[in-house]
Amino acid sequence: MFKLGLLLSSLSCLLTENAFAAVCHITEINKCGTDVLNDYSIPEEICKDYPYTSCTVPTYLYDQCPDDNTRYRACVKDTNRACTEAGYSLTCPDGYVADNTQTCPYDNIYTKCKCNPCEGYTYTEKEANAQGYVPDGSCLSCSETKYKRKENTCVGYYECECGETAGASACYSGATQKFNSCKSCETCASRFKYDSSNCTGNKVLAGSVCGNKYTKCVIPAKILYGDGTTSIDIIPGLTPIGVVINDGDGGYYGGRYIAMALTDVQKDGTPGSERMKWSTGICDTAQENCIVQTDLGDAWSTSCGDNGKINTQILLQETCGGTYEAAEAVAIYEPVGCVEDFCRRGNWFFPSDWELSYISGYGIQITLDKIRNSGYTVVNTSGKRYLCSTEGDENRTPTTYIDNDYYSPSSYSEKDEDPGEYVRPVIEF
Repeated sequence: MFKLGLLLSSLSCLLTENAFAAVCHITEINKCGTDVLNDYSIPEEICKDYPYTSCTVPTYLYDQCPDDNTRYRACVKDTNRACTEAGYSLTCPDGYVADNTQTCPYDNIYTKCKCNPCEGYTYTEKEANAQGYVPDGSCLSCSETKYKRKENTCVGYYECECGETAGASACYSGATQKFNSCKSCETCASRFKYDSSNCTGNKVLAGSVCGNKYTKCVIPAKILYGDGTTSIDIIPGLTPIGVVINDGDGGYYGGRYIAMALTDVQKDGTPGSERMKWSTGICDTAQENCIVQTDLGDAWSTSCGDNGKINTQILLQETCGGTYEAAEAVAIYEPVGCVEDFCRRGNWFFPSDWELSYISGYGIQITLDKIRNSGYTVVNTSGKRYLCSTEGDENRTPTTYIDNDYYSPSSYSEKDEDPGEYVRPVIEF
């Protein structure tokens, strides 16, 4: 009887399995065995501890249920993945730098990358190797290499006051042609009158030389520092931001203290050197027209438009004439090293024709060289043509070619002429 019962129980279990591949009831474990139960477990029971089907960034699904690939045990925070997938990174490739104005919303140590601005590197390779110059360092901006340059020192070459000897080889240092062999000068012209005996105190010998005598004895321009200090000396711990072109010591600008920036300005307001237009269109602005018509032709009205600060404000408020590239660039310029309000953005202005005439000369150049030799970025003015804020007439504005050896009177250029000219910010302090 016992054997017959066991046989019926086994047969019942076998029939149940074979009929519809049904799942055994828990009460039948002893009848069907645990293997059958495991094979036919209900997924809901197994995945009850996997409640997540989606997460909000910066969290992500973690630990997938083995029986349901749509359900997960948890949402786990992963800022690295969230920031990286959104295009932010911890490092930037060569030619790029972190753009701290674009930070990852989940962790601000991740940023977007932008082209390295390469401040101070304002020349192309061709310009850096132009006649009279040699490269002075390079910087990769995206895929473009930019350069600094300096005047070729032409070691072993000299300025020949009385001419070069036959067959002498030449070398250009900036715009100056030098030779490796000069004719001797029997006598020096009367203009060579300065040496260490009569150029003393704070004055420095400059200009052309003949027989140890120089044509110039000048007082170096003062350095303007970012805290408002001025000095002819490099002051440790302070950062130069300009060179004083008028020290309130009389003359046309008596009572005004004006300094020029150490570099030109680019269209985006950053230090550098970039040609730009006075305006992108033609307009007779609210400024006084300084070119007047006479029986002999064009003439310049004396003392006209001589305050660059006023001119700049007029141009910034003008509604005709397109974009006033030069005035707008200067208005947003602010030098590295400015630590006081006087030199902040908005206080620099586009120099007038008169103010522009003061940015050249050996006193200025000596100080620029001193600052450059102390490791600061400096852009020379000599050998370039500059725009001023003074208006000539509806179509024209004065421009000035800067040369340390002589005063170059202004000439006229079209306001929207391509490619434009250079612009040097100035400031009153």
